[in-house]
Amino acid sequence: AEDLKPGEYQFVETEPALGYDLNATTIEFVISKGQEETLKVTAYNNLTPGSFILTKVDSEDKGNVLQGAVYDLLTEDGDNIAEGLET
Repeated sequence: AEDLKPGEYQFVETEPALGYDLNATTIEFVISKGQEETLKVTAYNNLTPGSFILTKVDSEDKGNVLQGAVYDLLTEDGDNIAEGLET
């Protein structure tokens, strides 16, 4: 924001970025009289732990759930982070 009058201000996060936890910590800052330099304020957020449910279904009969298929979970770089995940 520009053209703030001298005084005390605060940021309060109302909605986090997608995939991150809400950071409800108030970030306080002060605009001083005669301040010429732009003040830089940094806010930090933690990634939200994710989860998933893997369901395998018959390609012909999409309502027919198939049990017992086994998968490995890989990162986008191909690193294996979990083995033997069963539907």
